[in-house]
Amino acid sequence: MSESKDFGMRAVGTAYRAAAAERSPSRPALLVRFFLRKEVSTVAFALVALRGCRGEEIWRRLEAAGRIGLNRGKVTVYNKGEGGDRKRAEAQVPGKAAIAERARFVITVLVALSAASSAALQGCGSGSGDEGRSGGERVVRLLNWKDFTDASLLSEFQDETGIRVELHEYLTSQELIAELQSNPDSYDIIVMDAYLIPLLWDLRLLDAIDPERLPGLSALKDEFRRLPLHDYEGDKSVPYLWGTTGMVVNTDFVPEGTDSWKVFWDGRYGGRAALLDDTREAMMPILYSCGFSANSRDPAELRVAEQRALELKANGVRLGETFENIEGVVSGDLWVAEAYGGDVDLVARGKRNIRYVLPKEGFNVWVDVFALCRGAANSDEAHQLIEFFLRPDVSARAALSLRYGTPVEEAEILMRVSDDYDPTVFPQDWQLEQGEFYVELKGANREYERIFQLLR
Repeated sequence: MSESKDFGMRAVGTAYRAAAAERSPSRPALLVRFFLRKEVSTVAFALVALRGCRGEEIWRRLEAAGRIGLNRGKVTVYNKGEGGDRKRAEAQVPGKAAIAERARFVITVLVALSAASSAALQGCGSGSGDEGRSGGERVVRLLNWKDFTDASLLSEFQDETGIRVELHEYLTSQELIAELQSNPDSYDIIVMDAYLIPLLWDLRLLDAIDPERLPGLSALKDEFRRLPLHDYEGDKSVPYLWGTTGMVVNTDFVPEGTDSWKVFWDGRYGGRAALLDDTREAMMPILYSCGFSANSRDPAELRVAEQRALELKANGVRLGETFENIEGVVSGDLWVAEAYGGDVDLVARGKRNIRYVLPKEGFNVWVDVFALCRGAANSDEAHQLIEFFLRPDVSARAALSLRYGTPVEEAEILMRVSDDYDPTVFPQDWQLEQGEFYVELKGANREYERIFQLLR
């Protein structure tokens, strides 16, 4: 066995065992999550985890059946026909290339592999073709951000309706897109940032929501009906929770009153600052530090942003997910970091040296929404879950639990009389007016991704 192949098999075994220990692991999400890791240079071995067996075993079965091979850094998928082996697809393993390139690679190979591998994989994984139901049980398959669900509410929904919620989680918007493209039939409903709706709709990954089945839409606050881009009448999405992206500061190391994104370029904090490991979130402070919109598509402005990104890299900026960044600031390993506001309160509540700041140059306001997956096998159950979260009592509990804002008018009234409500912590309506919502960038997406990769 070649050295690269041996590395790949060990890596997939390690990643798959780690995922098995996670709460509610999703095989497809694990695949993409592992595949996007920087240290994985031979992703051919990661893709075979999709079927739910150990990567080493599936690779060997496919190889023994003559369905897949690796030679000199290229993965080849074969389709065996009467005339012998016929090459179905071939792709260069991209190694540590940009996430977008790696995602395109794994999707290309998976599509080819799905047609070539069924015989070789017989007996591995569920292979049922109907993962949404089991023995007549009513199920809805929910894909949500990691740690962005109150599990007690899902249990309550099951008690009330008899519908079990199968929860899967993802870490980044890039991972979500790759997951939905490689596994479009695995979910019924997703929670995502609303700015992604136009993109996912154009990719034919979403179905329209039926507003006639959602009487709770009438309870939405007027502010959410006026927001740009998004159809909050229930056609393509329904709001779940909302919040802001700002920065968390440890005042033991950074002066009290620091309120500018430019602190990330300050040489005094070199190696002690971190942005979110997400293209749009990382680009936002870079653009704001230049005086530009977080949605800029101007080529001249993006050239300036590229130079700022290089300066930030030279100052030792790190990249991490929101809880990782906050915990780093609390421990003193980081002194300032980009993070989501509600998560700061969850991790650092009561710590007087930790501040969440909305910088003066600008900040992102986001709305996470429910959307229906295209061809959802459990559409009725998905609509019932959305309607459940539109109830004022449920929306208030979700917002209080996760420390974010509710889009439901009566839910906010319930929150404000709760002993757990703090107006200095929870997002306020003025932030909807002063913050900036992301918009779909279309042709500029590639340039944003290229600049973002300069930070690695």
